[in-house]
Amino acid sequence: NLIDAYSGNPLALKIIATTIQDVFGGSISRFLSGGLFLGDFSDRISSQLARLTPLEKQILSQLATESQPIYPNQLRLKIPPCSDSDFIKGLESLVRRSLIEIVTQNSETLCTLQIVVRNYFQINSGLD
Repeated sequence: NLIDAYSGNPLALKIIATTIQDVFGGSISRFLSGGLFLGDFSDRISSQLARLTPLEKQILSQLATESQPIYPNQLRLKIPPCSDSDFIKGLESLVRRSLIEIVTQNSETLCTLQIVVRNYFQINSGLD
């Protein structure tokens, strides 16, 4: 499913909609058979990363090293010293920017990178 493949990221879906229409004649199934495609979205992620605070970059970098979603309190312990308030503000900012998502598993709240952002980190060296 297209929405699942891109974690429902509105910007990614908007960008790939044009690609699907122009290159794949509107066929979502043909588009999806080629795997996850970032296209112009990669440039948008790079642009967003350049505007992040140092703390937000640290949060993203740490999440990029995690293979599974992580509890916010565990993530907090892996981030250099900052106030709890700043940490929560950083998480909220990253969620609003659709760079990370908060998921629920077994009634527990966990943090993880959006699929398209994780793919970006795998393709690129991460944060500058």
